[in-house]
Amino acid sequence: MTPNSVPEWTKPLYLYGATALKLQPQQVIGMCKRTLKERLASRIPVDIDSYYEQSVPMSSWTQHRPLAENNAVRRSCLDESARRQHRKAAQAAANGTVRFMNHSLQIGDGASLEWYDDRFEELPLLWRLKLYAFEPLDDVVFGVDPQQEMAQKLRDQFDGWIRNWIENVEIGRPRYLRRAWTPWAVSLRLQRWIRYAAWRQSVSGEPTANTQFETAFSQELYKNAVFLRNHIEWDVGGNHLVENGIALLVAGLFYADTDSDWADVGSAILRQTASRQFLDDGCHYERSPMYHILTLTRLLTACDLLERYDRTVPGQIETTTAKATGFLQALRPPNGRIPLLNDAVYGQALPIGACLRYATATGISTGYRECPHQQDTLGESGYRWLRTDSGAMLFDGGPTGPPHLPGHSHSDTLSVLLWLDDRPIITDTGTYSYVSGERRSYARGVGSHSTVQVDSVEPIEIGGKYLMGERPTPQLRTAYGDISLVEARYDSASPFGPSYTHHRAVYAGDDWWFVYDTVTGHRNAPVTSRLMLHPLVDPSVGEPIALEVPPDELTGYLYPVTPAQTDIANGYYYPRFGTEITRPVVELSTNGSPIATIGMLLTQEELEAVDLRTDGQMPTAIETPDGTYQLPGSRLLPEV
Repeated sequence: MTPNSVPEWTKPLYLYGATALKLQPQQVIGMCKRTLKERLASRIPVDIDSYYEQSVPMSSWTQHRPLAENNAVRRSCLDESARRQHRKAAQAAANGTVRFMNHSLQIGDGASLEWYDDRFEELPLLWRLKLYAFEPLDDVVFGVDPQQEMAQKLRDQFDGWIRNWIENVEIGRPRYLRRAWTPWAVSLRLQRWIRYAAWRQSVSGEPTANTQFETAFSQELYKNAVFLRNHIEWDVGGNHLVENGIALLVAGLFYADTDSDWADVGSAILRQTASRQFLDDGCHYERSPMYHILTLTRLLTACDLLERYDRTVPGQIETTTAKATGFLQALRPPNGRIPLLNDAVYGQALPIGACLRYATATGISTGYRECPHQQDTLGESGYRWLRTDSGAMLFDGGPTGPPHLPGHSHSDTLSVLLWLDDRPIITDTGTYSYVSGERRSYARGVGSHSTVQVDSVEPIEIGGKYLMGERPTPQLRTAYGDISLVEARYDSASPFGPSYTHHRAVYAGDDWWFVYDTVTGHRNAPVTSRLMLHPLVDPSVGEPIALEVPPDELTGYLYPVTPAQTDIANGYYYPRFGTEITRPVVELSTNGSPIATIGMLLTQEELEAVDLRTDGQMPTAIETPDGTYQLPGSRLLPEV
């Protein structure tokens, strides 16, 4: 135990305390209310389901056409490959096999589906919530044109799913607020049911569903909206609140003849989230590209549907939607796929290109323009691009997510990602699942990111699914020029190891990047800088380290320019929920120095030699056979 550390057994108490102290009052109140409701529901002699049934009118008029038009717009923004994948998944689900989080399960057809199947308890909660949220309906609506021949069969099958739900799933069962009636799942179910209702009205051929089903479906939709109106997730906040808002807005527009306040409440929620949840550069404050696209897609839908229903789009929503779209354009990597920063995976949100096409189709103008060479338009998020003729490096110099919502944040401070041409070379790790355990801890910990770790210390202590200790606030500076510099520094926040300061400077020339780390205050503990390589990259240790990418023989080179032990270790890559791929990790380590420095040059050109000039702690120039490159000076280097 180091002199300033505290006993390891206190870590759980510390994590709970550090997380709880940052919660907002409404979060604490909301969690208490939800727990109390859930526990009382199964004990008091009140039929909660009947209470909600009584609030449903016998009949109501709905407006399908604007939703059907929006469905068509969303579908047209997907490329044919994506629509084909949706169709394949829709057919599989209609035949009784659903696949979420890389886990398939045969659940039967609509008539035999058991919503409380004991097998579900062996699966992650998110898997069950996806089923309760009727995720396969996205595959139907966005993969199948209602005029296609297969549409009638799919309509019949998924009408059966909905009929089964109406007959068998009630409000008030034990743990209902954490299972079938989790407000987040209700929000998604409500959106998908309404989209499906609009889609099925456009299916060609003779209708097979009778009026009795359509009436029951409409009443169940209404009941879900009433329930959600009473269970808005003010306590959870974040992207959940955005889902609540768009679901209520869509329901209010859909049931145009009711006296409900759903549309007004949904619009108010979206105005609030647009104002509070997006940073000055348009990035969603949870700093996950996946959740950014999910929330942006909801805002785009709100803008489009309000216009189609002849409603005014609130200025706050329209302005934020444009900024968020501009951020996505600025963040777009060379290969067009989201960087897997924080909790992010592929396949859960629209691809970047499809989301940007959706923005164009809904008339959102961002004013974004491509900036010259290495410059970018990113701001408060802390993300910075360093672009060269060889590719692009993304630097994460911002803080973690909002203090009161640490759940989707990772300990990735000052990490880097790299693309050569349009091929990912250094990637973030992604997310296996949200279930507590080794994979969750690994994905969120510093050891799975391309940054520096002191000894085995976590600069941000992490535990359970969502717990997080004190988080550092980095200082960040950007200076673009012939040779550009992005630098940042932070002080470690963990009480369970040495308090140290990490400074990272990243330089970029015409066709190279130079990463230089300085660590002070670490009491001579070992310091390791990691580069998490894409699984397709094949590194070979030598002078230099060659980074080969088959099949097109693309090669990058890494030159360590400071004394360091070089190793190739194994790490893990979680590009999709439930998917684990082993991948190589380059580790540069130094030990026993009061001021630890680790420097590395990355380029596509194989050089005979690389030398570094320094002035105290910082480099001043890089010498190569092609010439000498004078490096900009640092302003954030900590005093020793």
